[in-house]
Amino acid sequence: MDINIKKILIVEDDAIIAKNLSQAVRRIGFEPVALISKGRGVVDAVKTYKPDLVLMDIQLDDDIDGITAAGNLRTISDIPVIFITSNIQPELVDKALRENPYGYIIKPFRETEIKYAIMLTDQRIAGDREMKRNQNELKELKDFYNTVLNSMTAWVIVVNNKSEIIYYNEPFITIFGDISSASQFRSFINEEFSGRSGLLKKFFKSGERYLKIASIMNSEGDIRKFNVSVSPVSYKDGSMDLAVLSGRDISEIIAQSETLISTREILDNILQTVPTGVLLTDSKGVITLANKTFESMSGFASAELEGKDIKFLQIQSSSDILLLNENTGNGNYIPVEIDLKKKDLDSFPAKVLILNFEKPINENYKMIYFITDISFEKKLEKKQVRLQNHIESIVREMDDLSELLLETNVYNQSIKRGDIEFDIMDRGILKYIESGMTNKQIAGRLEVAEITVKKRLSGIYSKLGINNKYQLIEYLHNNFVPDK
Repeated sequence: MDINIKKILIVEDDAIIAKNLSQAVRRIGFEPVALISKGRGVVDAVKTYKPDLVLMDIQLDDDIDGITAAGNLRTISDIPVIFITSNIQPELVDKALRENPYGYIIKPFRETEIKYAIMLTDQRIAGDREMKRNQNELKELKDFYNTVLNSMTAWVIVVNNKSEIIYYNEPFITIFGDISSASQFRSFINEEFSGRSGLLKKFFKSGERYLKIASIMNSEGDIRKFNVSVSPVSYKDGSMDLAVLSGRDISEIIAQSETLISTREILDNILQTVPTGVLLTDSKGVITLANKTFESMSGFASAELEGKDIKFLQIQSSSDILLLNENTGNGNYIPVEIDLKKKDLDSFPAKVLILNFEKPINENYKMIYFITDISFEKKLEKKQVRLQNHIESIVREMDDLSELLLETNVYNQSIKRGDIEFDIMDRGILKYIESGMTNKQIAGRLEVAEITVKKRLSGIYSKLGINNKYQLIEYLHNNFVPDK
């Protein structure tokens, strides 16, 4: 068995008793470190010898008795004191007990009484130290939890089964004020727990945790919305008589949610009325919404498309561009042209702008597709190509006629000069020469050709009300408009 007491200071003004007491202490296994006879020297002796226990006579030959000396000693040390006296008057005993001694021995004493008093004191010291350790640990634990609870943004209170608030953290004071003035909150507690609903009895009977959104007035007189959680404090034996309530102010969240719902309704109405087709998909490419414009384009109702993969609408044979484009960046529009499926098994060409959000609006709205039916543009493009080809054909024909006229005029001039310039004549004229025709015969042929060309041009120009080939081209551009 470990002994905490080893050194003992003896305070006794009777020299014989002091000597006998010292010998008894030594015989039972302890060390008497000093013998003093006056109360005034007790404090200095304790500082000098550092004993583990003081055996203190109450009536000393000094102006300071043992009780007063023990009181003085208590101001500098928690060293245990055992009083020894022959005086058992109630007044003296009561005065001595107020100093909280570890023992009280009546003279004359026996050695065994000294021994047991010291042993009991030793056990009490061990118990006191253990209790002090536990108290320190409890204080540290309490300080830790107080720090944690006071650092929370949520308020926390503990109530008993009588609806009495027995603990509250600092956020509670910040929100509702001092507990004595938090009348609105007290009303909430009383109504919720002790009022008509009787939640307190039900709660302590079932022990089930529950959540509730409650409207409570804060210290500034504003009604705020709180998400209130109620949890039981259960003991090892299964009993419980306390409940922990914590609440978080969700007024802003509720207001934002209401605004978001209103905004979403407005956006939904806009999406349904815009002239552009709109598809929304989640992060997996599953269609979550199709507006009325796209329904009209594709022939599919929104309900028929919702839940299907976006690739369902893609005509693979027409394009290898995947609509679910992984290269689309956050907030960037990526345009693609692709043939999309129609309900009647046909397809239509479309221009698609894909908007991909790295942070989705919500889990159902990860990607947005803005779709324009470009069927008319494609038809117009084909007609424009045909028109261009037709115009180019006419221009080539006009150029051929003009060159023929030019060659005819030049040849006639060359005939008159007697100088034929073969480099400006076409292959037909060369054939005339190679066939052995005379110049006169060739000139006759060319005159006929010139008359024919002029008649053809004159007929075209007269019919269209123009004078030359450039006006002809302009006329075709201005008047050849394809049907829609």
